[in-house]
Amino acid sequence: MKKNFILLIVFVLTTIISHSQNANWQQTTTPPGGSIWGLTAIGNDIFAGASNGGVYYSSDNGTTWQQRNGAYPGMQVYCITSLGSDLFVGAGSQVFKSSDLGLNWTEITPPGLNCDVRAILIEGNDIYIGTFGGCAGVMKSSLTNISSSTWNSFVNGFSNTIGGANIDVRSMAISGNNIIVGLYGHGVFTSPTSADNFTSISNGMGTYDDYIQAIAVKDSNFLAGNISGSPVMYRSSDMGTNWVQSNNSLFNNKPVYAIYAGDTSIYAGTEGAGVLLSNDNGVTWVDYNQGFKDSFGNWYCNQINVRAFVMVGTTLYAGTDCGVWKTANASQIVGINSNEASKNSLKLYPNPFNSSTTFRFNESINDGEILIYNSMGQKVKTISNVNGNSFELKNENLETGIYFYELIYSGKSINGKLIITE
Repeated sequence: MKKNFILLIVFVLTTIISHSQNANWQQTTTPPGGSIWGLTAIGNDIFAGASNGGVYYSSDNGTTWQQRNGAYPGMQVYCITSLGSDLFVGAGSQVFKSSDLGLNWTEITPPGLNCDVRAILIEGNDIYIGTFGGCAGVMKSSLTNISSSTWNSFVNGFSNTIGGANIDVRSMAISGNNIIVGLYGHGVFTSPTSADNFTSISNGMGTYDDYIQAIAVKDSNFLAGNISGSPVMYRSSDMGTNWVQSNNSLFNNKPVYAIYAGDTSIYAGTEGAGVLLSNDNGVTWVDYNQGFKDSFGNWYCNQINVRAFVMVGTTLYAGTDCGVWKTANASQIVGINSNEASKNSLKLYPNPFNSSTTFRFNESINDGEILIYNSMGQKVKTISNVNGNSFELKNENLETGIYFYELIYSGKSINGKLIITE
């Protein structure tokens, strides 16, 4: 009887489940407020910040949405965050706080602020805002009894590098005791949260590739999404000391507006390429857009431009120019089960690879077959007549990305992951 040696996508501690059932983007009942630039959650309650219409609230996973702007119906929200039961939004040149799920809002705008608030971040008992328009740069306030009068400028050190140029902030993140700031036109800066002393950490970024719209931190790995020039994704494996360009053509001329770094996967939201996915800290990326296109391959809403992410449980929500979308079980999509190829019964080298990789088995395989599936669960390659103690898998017309396999022989099953680089 023929034994099968099969490569296929699998899920954490489960049997094989169709990707189309578990990783398919679905549009929620879209908030009518235009582009969604911010997403946050309090428990299972989701809040979307829209550029036209302000804040929208859903308590039923996006089935219905309610507008919640209180006495400020003209809100134009470009950033939103939460802490405990409190919501904070940057709306044009104003900052607001709500402690009752958005029913009522209190303005806490710093005095004299006359430019847009484009980033908002909470760390411990402090809140930071980043402004765009050359008026304030970064400002900081304690959350204790926060009001318009509790803000202080937080910009020391910028002038050492960019002189009198505008300090236009588009993104912020936290790494340990440091704040990481992405500027529009001047790359990435960092400062201790306690010292107000910024220094540039943009080594490796090109002159026209330093318009940083999105920042994400995952352990010692930093990712920075750029919206000008090419390429548009940078990564650093040494906490921002050095940056390298993404060599994945998926990012070519596709500005990155949002990055979400989860426990196992990183998601990049782009303008023009929807969502891209990495399972190796940003080294390689794959298309992750099933459901954003119809059965003919056409984008809904002409194209999906992704501006924000939030994870609630195992559901990932994406804020787009076409409302809020969601995909269930996102945290499990690129996992592999407990029978993974790292066990001694199979060794794979090199991996990642470009032209070929070799499987080495601890016993002889007879009359095997290989099926290769991409990260969307689609079969892309079939190989028959696999025999012996090793097998060389050649990359013939497979694009850069992540692929999955299961080795089945003599009643045994071993699963693993392949990474193909340029």
